[in-house]
Amino acid sequence: MAVAMSSVSVGLEESGADRFFARIGIGGGYAQSASTELDTRVFGPVGEITVDLGTGIREGVLVLVSGSVAQVVQADARVEDVESGADVSAAFFGLGVGLQFALPNAWYVAGALQWTRQDLQLGGVDFANGENGGSLVLSGGRDWWVHPNWGLGFAVIARYGQIDDVGSRWNPAVATLNLNASYRVQ
Repeated sequence: MAVAMSSVSVGLEESGADRFFARIGIGGGYAQSASTELDTRVFGPVGEITVDLGTGIREGVLVLVSGSVAQVVQADARVEDVESGADVSAAFFGLGVGLQFALPNAWYVAGALQWTRQDLQLGGVDFANGENGGSLVLSGGRDWWVHPNWGLGFAVIARYGQIDDVGSRWNPAVATLNLNASYRVQ
């Protein structure tokens, strides 16, 4: 479920809406995906890349298309509360639409609904590989505009999803801190 969401901030003191906005972010955090039916949980540190494209619909409000890829590094798994010891692989993908709202001093909050896919393997066995679902992405951050069109910043991003697999339901969750580079045309 790596789904991501970070966006550009339009300061309230600035005039007009952004005509075009793009942001790329890279960061890290923690991810897990759990299935109560299978009594299985895959978890570990995660690296993530996010991309957001959007346009202003009015001053201080952006509509965004957001995407992300997250790969769990050194993943671990627990099956029935016992550490598996097996090779574990976990990756999450997301694509969706959302809104970002500008706050004073170039801070922002954003939310998105995303299509989510997860690929999980435990000891060479596929769990929910290629299964699709939905997720909610919430983020907040700040941009420092080093030029009228270019900015650097950070975002705190949290995602929670639901993916139905044959006979089980997975709930992937990812939380990351991303560093971002943004570009805008006003």
